[in-house]
Amino acid sequence: IDTTSIIPTGFLCTKVSFDKKKAELEHIQHVELPQVAEEIADARALGDLRENSEYQYGKDKQKNLNAMLKTLSDEIDKAQIVIPSKVDASKVSFGTKVTLFDKLTNSEVSYRIFGQWESKPEENIINFKTPLGTNLMNKTVGENFDFDINGQKHSYKVLSIVALDF
Repeated sequence: IDTTSIIPTGFLCTKVSFDKKKAELEHIQHVELPQVAEEIADARALGDLRENSEYQYGKDKQKNLNAMLKTLSDEIDKAQIVIPSKVDASKVSFGTKVTLFDKLTNSEVSYRIFGQWESKPEENIINFKTPLGTNLMNKTVGENFDFDINGQKHSYKVLSIVALDF
């Protein structure tokens, strides 16, 4: 097996995004859920729960917050923080900026490769696990490659790869 071309399977993230997600989890646990519990208690005090829209809304909100809490908690448990000094710029990988020549449009385009939490496609910051990200991973400078995503053809040449400071 060529271990150099394996796409990472962990939940890779930066320290900044990890800390933001932990703060979000704490906020849900210690602010939002207690607040919703109070709203539910207040609505319950109004009487008949079958026709009490405030009560139903509160219960739905509580259910959604608990689902968000579980998802966040699971992701945080699986998270692997990538340290900038460990980024391998000899190939496209998490924490790199890759500049490509698009052979179909005769133009250059750059992408920063990160994880799900950092992804901002509108700013060309892409998740390495997306179809575009997986096609870019492990490519090296000078490499030409073609692929299709949802029936759309792509044809690139890697011009440069640099490690980012994040």
